[in-house]
Amino acid sequence: MILMAVYIIFSGPIFMGNLPFLLVQLFGLLIIIWAVLARRMHKPGKHTPFTTYGPYEIIRHPIYAGFLLVMCAFVQGYASISRFFAFFILLICVLLKIIYDERKLEKESVDYKHYQKKTHRIIPYLW
Repeated sequence: MILMAVYIIFSGPIFMGNLPFLLVQLFGLLIIIWAVLARRMHKPGKHTPFTTYGPYEIIRHPIYAGFLLVMCAFVQGYASISRFFAFFILLICVLLKIIYDERKLEKESVDYKHYQKKTHRIIPYLW
């Protein structure tokens, strides 16, 4: 996963002159920062090993969502077949990681099933 992200970032220009893609990257970074701050301010406890504040009230994996937005903007900003392929592999790895994490949390916490019913995984109101 890290190798694909490094490849996507360094296989094209890092600073794009295209404003829409730059705004998508900025939005992704803001989501990541918001999620990290929410986790630090409301640390998970022993009985609930997950955070339900901030962006976690809307989606269960905002850091992954922000990361994928940033990487998608890199790929779209300077498109090539190899970058699309790297993003596809990255996307598969992130989705598998999400599924693994959720199965683990389902076993650790009884409240996680209820939390899953209230939120979506990565795309608000869709999935």
